[in-house]
Amino acid sequence: MESPKTIEHEIGGVKNDALRFGLHGVKSDIVGSHPLESEYQSTRMRQEDMKRKILVNTYGSAFPLRMELDRQILSRKTMEAAKKQNRGFEDSKNGSADELKAVGEEISTLKTKIKKLESECETKDKEVKAAESNSLAFKNQSAGFLLEYDHLLEENQNLRNQLQSIDQSLPHSDGKKNM
Repeated sequence: MESPKTIEHEIGGVKNDALRFGLHGVKSDIVGSHPLESEYQSTRMRQEDMKRKILVNTYGSAFPLRMELDRQILSRKTMEAAKKQNRGFEDSKNGSADELKAVGEEISTLKTKIKKLESECETKDKEVKAAESNSLAFKNQSAGFLLEYDHLLEENQNLRNQLQSIDQSLPHSDGKKNM
């Protein structure tokens, strides 16, 4: 633990002891240090302390009276503010009952609209599902028709080929072809 680098002096009050603690302990006080400077500082401290004591004694007797007056003024202001706030609450309470009734009616109309929209949504969903199943059935039927058409085209081509081969094998007496 480090000891303090100042010692009390009988005449000048607190002084830095450069001989005892070396120049590093009093480095900041070497420049501009005057023998009466410490006396001046201690006198100034005593004067400030006396001023504080005078103010405490002066306001000490008047302080409770001042506090009571401040308390009364503050209570009057808060009472007025509380009355105004209470009137505002009463006015808003009356207005809020009407608003509450209007909001309740709006809620009931919105609930009926929601139910109506939900039923419409369900019918639209059913229509979409029916349309999808019809579309799938038409696709399957179309694929069947395409297969049938291809089969008929092939059969038609076979029949034409047979007819052509029959026509070529028959003698052409009159030179006309029957079609």
